Amino acid sequence: MIGDNNVRKKVTQNMQNVTGKRYCSSCSRHMSLEGGEMVKTNTAHRWKCVECMEHSRKRMADKKGKQ
Repeated sequence: MIGDNNVRKKVTQNMQNVTGKRYCSSCSRHMSLEGGEMVKTNTAHRWKCVECMEHSRKRMADKKGKQ
């Protein structure tokens, strides 16, 4: 089971290259790579699509405005 993580990373990278999409861990959809970002949540790094990033930024701005 040592190489499983490396195989998973290679398959994920190949899928991104072929389809131009990646799995968004926020909305649970396969979305275009354009505009998406890796974000750190607690100790894990997750990829979020552009729509989810905009939504997150808007929520953060709203929270700051209410304080």
